[in-house]
Amino acid sequence: MNTNPSGPSAENAGSPPPSEYDSILSDLNLPEVQRVERNYGQGERTGWAYHYGAIETACSYAGVRMSCDAFDAIWAHGCFPPWLGYSASTLCYASPVWKKIPILAWRKDLADRMTAEGARNVVLTGAPILYSDNQARRRIPRSLLVMPTHTLQGQEISDRAVLQQYADEIAAIAHHFSTVAVCVNAGCRMNGLWHREFGVHSIPIIDGADPSDRNALARMKSFFSGFESVTTNGWGSHVAYALAFGCRVSIFGQTHSMPRQQYLKDRTWQLAPGDLDILMAAQREGLDRKHLADFYRDPTDGRIDVERGRFLLGADHLLSPKEMKKLLGRCSEGTFQRVTRKGWRLIRRAAGRLRRA
Repeated sequence: MNTNPSGPSAENAGSPPPSEYDSILSDLNLPEVQRVERNYGQGERTGWAYHYGAIETACSYAGVRMSCDAFDAIWAHGCFPPWLGYSASTLCYASPVWKKIPILAWRKDLADRMTAEGARNVVLTGAPILYSDNQARRRIPRSLLVMPTHTLQGQEISDRAVLQQYADEIAAIAHHFSTVAVCVNAGCRMNGLWHREFGVHSIPIIDGADPSDRNALARMKSFFSGFESVTTNGWGSHVAYALAFGCRVSIFGQTHSMPRQQYLKDRTWQLAPGDLDILMAAQREGLDRKHLADFYRDPTDGRIDVERGRFLLGADHLLSPKEMKKLLGRCSEGTFQRVTRKGWRLIRRAAGRLRRA
């Protein structure tokens, strides 16, 4: 639930030789990272849909041009699992206006919860990544993408030994694959994590999702269309993405936990301590493992379950380009009305000053 934009990359200590890195990028035909300036102060009216290029992705899909600043709706950028009963407010990133503006919900279970708690205008759309480009890609034979669960910018892991243990575990099974690469989220890169640990084993590091990258969703889809297998050490949106796009998925290896004070560096959790309690309790009880038991396995034995992934992303609710175009128009109406009201207020104030002069 990161509400902080990422800055420039941290130093790539321990990164592999550029030739190996470039070879993987060439095979995947990845879109370039295109970081853009964002008005993150408007996040309370967007559900952080500015992140990862979601709005640009939707506009491209619909064939329309629209300023991101015109978007006035909430569209989550993370996959909320059905086994965690977060409040509707948290599902909308604690936006103070979530009951008043349109909400683009991934799945019906989430839409029903939002409506039951007071949302007035909920539209089922599925996940933003579903609207990214559908360019066909050939999977790299016997390839493995490693995606450690990511941290948020500013979070810290005091015990780096657990990170090294995970890297060692991956290195121990790497010989079973022709290609192994590690995808590191921008938050972890900024926090200086993983490069040192995987650099010990000369395993290539690939830039993962960056909130300020307008091509982030297309890059993620390229990963999940280009690698045969994906492994991670815990639940996250990347699990749903990998499943939906047909990867062999495994959850494997040493995990690292975040203390409560680290989560509280995120604005959403600051405003929703009760739901943070739900998350922490689920971690203690191992709910992820209970609900994803089929995927806790060795990376050499990853499991394909496209149907499960499509459900998690709400793929059955994918809008047509025409429907998305109409929805984007509705999502900009609130901004137009606010700007118009503000303009009239300024005109009336100016007229009042002239009369008094």
